Amino acid sequence: MKSCHLIMYTFVTLSLCTACSSSESPDHSFSIFEEDGVSVALSSGGPKYSEPLFTYEELYRLEQDESREETILSGASSPCMDVDGNIFVGDSQNYRIAVFDNTGHFLRSFGREGSGPGEFRTLSLRGIFDDQVVTFDPSQLRITIFTTDGEFVRSILYPRITMKPPLFFNTSGAYPASGNRLVLTQQAFAPVGDGTGSAFRVGIHTETGDELAEVISPPAPVPGAFIGAPILHYIPGQGILHVKCPEPEMEWYDLDGSLRQVIRLDIERDTVTAADRDRVTSEIRADIENTSEGNQQNRPQRELDNLTFPDDRDLWFGALVDESGFIWSGEPRGSYLSPVHLRKWRLLSPEGEYLGDTFFPKVAGLSVTGRPSHGHLIMSWEDEETGAPVVVIFRIRSTIRGFTYP
Repeated sequence: MKSCHLIMYTFVTLSLCTACSSSESPDHSFSIFEEDGVSVALSSGGPKYSEPLFTYEELYRLEQDESREETILSGASSPCMDVDGNIFVGDSQNYRIAVFDNTGHFLRSFGREGSGPGEFRTLSLRGIFDDQVVTFDPSQLRITIFTTDGEFVRSILYPRITMKPPLFFNTSGAYPASGNRLVLTQQAFAPVGDGTGSAFRVGIHTETGDELAEVISPPAPVPGAFIGAPILHYIPGQGILHVKCPEPEMEWYDLDGSLRQVIRLDIERDTVTAADRDRVTSEIRADIENTSEGNQQNRPQRELDNLTFPDDRDLWFGALVDESGFIWSGEPRGSYLSPVHLRKWRLLSPEGEYLGDTFFPKVAGLSVTGRPSHGHLIMSWEDEETGAPVVVIFRIRSTIRGFTYP
């Protein structure tokens, strides 16, 4: 009998401990329903998990050996990982793609300066799609595609400007898509109220230039710190993701321009306080005092002159979608209201459920960016003293019991 009591006591104790240690929010709910023929995913009451979802374990940094010139990077445009764990880096000032293995050692590079096949005037690495490396050369208005081994596949030309009177949309990104289609992400500036806002567009074209469909976000006022933030995102193989601002709502569109899914979050958000306004204003004034006269001083002065604040601190500009369909939404570039090196990201499941939040590692550097890829986080920044690019690979580890991440 004592043995039975002991077993029962142990079972109850473990159950209570498990309940106490659970990170689930008790008021979280998630539902999927149809509204006007469109699937709607609704999360309410807060995230499913209340604690930060992940920790990040630094695995390695990309080799840069001064005795081997080919390992030295002069830029680190959107580093990404392939299925074998190799890291591809857009070394923009050397006009090449540098490839490192899954321990950070240099393997090879391809591409060079010029205007011929496989050559660049400017270089931006867009990513690895369908085992092909896609690059973007805005100076030559073309996409160049390579195999992951570095063999040239083909180039595709695209238009710099799309006229949609009264707006003129400038191309900020171009991607190849299935069916010999070309997808352009574009931005225009438009008058909104007493100021200027941004309108974003995704245009779907044939490779010969005929327009097939488009998605345009309405012009919206954008605080000065966020000008240029991409609100419409083309996700190869998944469609067009519209991150609406400032409300926490997203829309998925297909490449025929039709709305496929709406993702809504009915949650409370932190509001901007008087202390926030005072802190931001004092930081901008400090920037003006600490920068030299001339053009470097003009930017913070303009920000101070035109300073506006959103109502909420949690703005939903940026979005990344990983290989498994999880949506990482937040402030990839930082802002005056979310410090640059403390980047809060919200994780949504492929179905649209708000799972919880995570914070990228805090690092000492300039122009910090991060991208989840194949269960890893690739972060890059410029060294504060030398300006040299640094690329670090972290392993993403789940911290919540019962929650797994690919």
